Amino acid sequence: MITGPLSTIVIKDVREILEWARHSEDETDFLKKVNAAKFSSNSKRKKLNAFRTQLKKANKGNEISDNSFWCFLKSFHLLGYDLDVSSGSTLSFLHSLITQFDTNHPNMIYSLLVSEIQSWNQNAGTITKEALPKEITSVFERKRIEEIPAGLAVPTVESELDSIELVISQSQYPNELVFSCLLGSWSENNLEDISVISKIVKEDYENWILKLRELLHASKPM
Repeated sequence: MITGPLSTIVIKDVREILEWARHSEDETDFLKKVNAAKFSSNSKRKKLNAFRTQLKKANKGNEISDNSFWCFLKSFHLLGYDLDVSSGSTLSFLHSLITQFDTNHPNMIYSLLVSEIQSWNQNAGTITKEALPKEITSVFERKRIEEIPAGLAVPTVESELDSIELVISQSQYPNELVFSCLLGSWSENNLEDISVISKIVKEDYENWILKLRELLHASKPM
C-alpha cells in the first residue's frame, strides 16, 4: 500500500507486524507472536484487527482463514511518502531521478507532472503514458548520441599507426627508431640483451643507443 504521512507509532507497529508474518513458520506461529503479552502489544493487535476487518469487507463480508490472512500479510508492504513536505526525502529523490534526464530544470518538470496529475485527478481520470503531453514524456526519452564526445573518443588503430609513421618519417634516425619499437624493452645490465640487439641492428650497441638518447633529448621541451 502506498500512503501519505503516517504517525511514527503506526508505521512502527504495522511494519513490525508485517515482518513477523514474513519471518513466521506458519499462521499459528505468527498469531502466537501477535498474542504474546510481553512480545506484542494492544496497539499492534488493534492494527491487526483493522487489517482483518478490511479483508472481510473485501471478501464480501465473509471471514478469511488464518492461513489466508497470514499469506496476505507476508505479501503486503507499507510504503510511506512525504511529498507534502517541501524538504521531504521523497521529493529530493524524485528530483534526483529527473536530473538523470534533465539536469537543468528538475523543479519545473516536477511541477508540470504535479499540475497534469491534478488536472486528471479532479476528473477521476486514468493516466497513461500515451495520455501525457509530449512536453513531459519527451524529457524522459533517452537522447541518442549522434557523435562520441571528443573526451570519450578512443584513438583507432589506424590513427595510432599513422602517428607512429609520421614520427618515424620525420626522425633524424628512422632506422634506429624502428628497431627500438620492434624490440620493445630490454635491460642494459643484461649482456645477452646487449649482444642480441647489436646483432639485430648490425651496429655497436653504444653507438646505437647514443642515437636514441639524442632523439629522446630532442623531443623533450626546453
